[in-house]
Amino acid sequence: ALTFAVADGDAVVEAMRIDHDGNVGIGTTTPGVRILSGGATNDLPMLEIAGTGNNTSSPMIVFRNTSTAINDSTDYRLGTITFAGNDIDGSESGIGAEIMARADATWGEGSNDYPTALTFSTTGNGSGAIAERMRITSAGKVGIGTSAPGMTLQVDGATNTEEIVRIS
Repeated sequence: ALTFAVADGDAVVEAMRIDHDGNVGIGTTTPGVRILSGGATNDLPMLEIAGTGNNTSSPMIVFRNTSTAINDSTDYRLGTITFAGNDIDGSESGIGAEIMARADATWGEGSNDYPTALTFSTTGNGSGAIAERMRITSAGKVGIGTSAPGMTLQVDGATNTEEIVRIS
């Protein structure tokens, strides 16, 4: 492992480690993933990417699917932000919610055609399965309760008699 240490008074304390698998740990000596940041229980876990930006550039995070055959059925995940807890047992994922960018149709390499949808998924009370709840399609249509909205805003309930939208 490659370790980085800092002085803490008279002591030298490990601050970061890169293990033999290439996993990076900041504030932990046992990283189990590519980057794992840990700290005291009262610390606010945070990743900050800062920089001076203007109208043409700013700090960003890029999720890139490096496939040359991106489509909407077999190679569709472009990037996902996952929200998970550590209350897991065995094969459970602990995932409670996610926001995913996904191909909405086949991408045209070299043609500047990148149809992309955003999906929002959550896990219901008493369930361990994550389910899509809302989608914004590449056409700008928003579906709540449907993954294929046919109009600008489509809200589908569980039954035809269920109150779907209330404006008061």
